[in-house]
Amino acid sequence: YWVEGVARNITPLSNLLLTVTATDPDTAVGLLMTSYSGITLYDQPFNDSLLNQDTSRLIWTQDGPNPQAFNLTAKLNSTNLPSGVYKATFFANDGFSNGAPSGVYISVDDAGINDRPYIKPIPAVSLSEGDQTIINLDNFGIDPDRNTSTLGMITYSIVSVTPNFSGIQVCGLNPLTNNQNYTLTIAPVSGDANGTASKNVTVTIRATDSGNPALSFDRTFNITIFP
Repeated sequence: YWVEGVARNITPLSNLLLTVTATDPDTAVGLLMTSYSGITLYDQPFNDSLLNQDTSRLIWTQDGPNPQAFNLTAKLNSTNLPSGVYKATFFANDGFSNGAPSGVYISVDDAGINDRPYIKPIPAVSLSEGDQTIINLDNFGIDPDRNTSTLGMITYSIVSVTPNFSGIQVCGLNPLTNNQNYTLTIAPVSGDANGTASKNVTVTIRATDSGNPALSFDRTFNITIFP
C-alpha cells in the first residue's frame, strides 16, 4: 500500500507535515483507511506518548481518511524529542486486512551537539560469479548534522565480512555530499561460491561522522553468491 518516504531534516521549533496516501488495485482510494503504526529512534522503539505532551507532538488519526495528513511540531527536548534519526511507520486497511507497513525517515538536528549518523536497512543482494553490483551508500546513510559545517560528513567502511569474501570494497568521494567511500562494489569471481549451490555472506557497513569524538552506526546485510 505504501511508497517508502524520503529522509527529511527538521530543525528546532519547526513544523513537519506528512501527507500519507494509500493505493490498492481493487479498492477505491476513498474507501481505504490509513493509520499510524509507531515510531523508532535509531531502530529502537520510541515512546511516542511523550510526543503528545508540551508542544512536541505527532498528531494522527487511527483508521483515518485516505489521504491523511500527519503533523509533527518539532521542539527539541532531551526526553520528548531528542535529536537523531527517526522512522515513523504507517499502514492502510482496505476493509478486510491491513497492508504491509511502510514509513518515512525523519532526521532531527540539534545544532548544539554532534548527532550520531544512521544507515537505513540495505536490501539483500543476490548475484552470480562474474557479475557486479554497485550500491550508492549515500542512498542509505543519514546524518542529522549534514547541514552544519563538516560534522555531517560521513566516511563509510567495511567492518566485517563473514565468511571471508574479498570481492567487496568501498571507495570514492561523493562531490555532492563530500562523503567518503560512498560507492560499495560487490564483484564475485569464479570460485567464490566454493563450488556449492550458493554461498551466503554477511557484511557489516559502518558510517562514521566527522565529529570529535567521532560517532558511528553499523548496518548488516546479506549477500548470496551463485556459481
